[in-house]
Amino acid sequence: MLGTAEWTKVRDVALRPATMAAVDALCAMHRRCSQDSLYRRYLMSTNEIGPASMRRLLTDTTTTVVEAADGQLVGMGNVCLGGPDAEAALLVEDGWQRRGLGVCLACLSPAKRWLLAPGG
Repeated sequence: MLGTAEWTKVRDVALRPATMAAVDALCAMHRRCSQDSLYRRYLMSTNEIGPASMRRLLTDTTTTVVEAADGQLVGMGNVCLGGPDAEAALLVEDGWQRRGLGVCLACLSPAKRWLLAPGG
């Protein structure tokens, strides 16, 4: 459970399920991320995530997005549940990192028992 200090770090954002309507905004968010952030999310070097790839990602996973007060998407968490295993990935735009958004995404994730387990 997050304490008050953690929640105050992320006050002016909303976390909500992603829909296909978010494809263009998520592609734009990816363009604003550094190569290092993208590498940490995808575990490979990538130049751009296009609309077709983003639609496939949203189709194959349960995705939560972080929306800033101005409506811009600044983070996302994807979970792919498959039997007893789960695969999860988080991406927070560089300028929004270190505010607790990744923790919030992990805590709201359907795979949180795997994400927050010791050694997970």
